[in-house]
Amino acid sequence: MMKPRIPKDLYEHPVRGVSPDALGEHMRRSLEAVAALWPERTGITLFVTDFGEKGGLAYISNATRDSMIETVKEFIARQEKLR
Repeated sequence: MMKPRIPKDLYEHPVRGVSPDALGEHMRRSLEAVAALWPERTGITLFVTDFGEKGGLAYISNATRDSMIETVKEFIARQEKLR
């Protein structure tokens, strides 16, 4: 599995209840747990967010950043069509 890249801004908006120091490790372990359930070479992006207006948001992915962004755009476009 490709080593996930953890963006620097991940630490600027930590998820409540998880310290900035622990966030990267939580995210990495979560991605590894999910990836273990899927065939090799399956792209996975995990978003973790607090509920509420000004909640934190963090993500991690085993895909390249550009690939992940394109996938999220495609997901949003599909969801918009369902409205």
